[in-house]
Amino acid sequence: MALLTRLLRSGIVASAAIACADAAFGPTLTDRWGGSGVELDARQACPTMRLNCGQTVRFRDAIPLTADGAFTVEAGLASAVTSGAPVTVTGQLTGPHLVLTLTFPGTAAGTPAQQFLLYRGRAGDFPTEVICAL
Repeated sequence: MALLTRLLRSGIVASAAIACADAAFGPTLTDRWGGSGVELDARQACPTMRLNCGQTVRFRDAIPLTADGAFTVEAGLASAVTSGAPVTVTGQLTGPHLVLTLTFPGTAAGTPAQQFLLYRGRAGDFPTEVICAL
């Protein structure tokens, strides 16, 4: 009987954990996210994102998420050449993945936005041969 009770309790706990995993996303983006040529650290109050070519995107506040895990925020791009240049960062969480799109105001019409695929809990992967696309 004790074994049956433990199994039932385990099933209830597992069901509750699965239900929580399917719940809406939190109020803000958290954790560390990395991908090819990009790393986003959202573990701090004002997240930062490192890009190729020594560029850093600085967010003024935590990144707010909608119920479906999306966001659009304004941030500033800093590098050896620019300081505080505006950038719009749009993102969408899909499980352990984050798709980011960077758009720079004032760029020529038809210029494609920069898009990255990031993975939760990973460091950025920066190639030794840096190609500056921004």
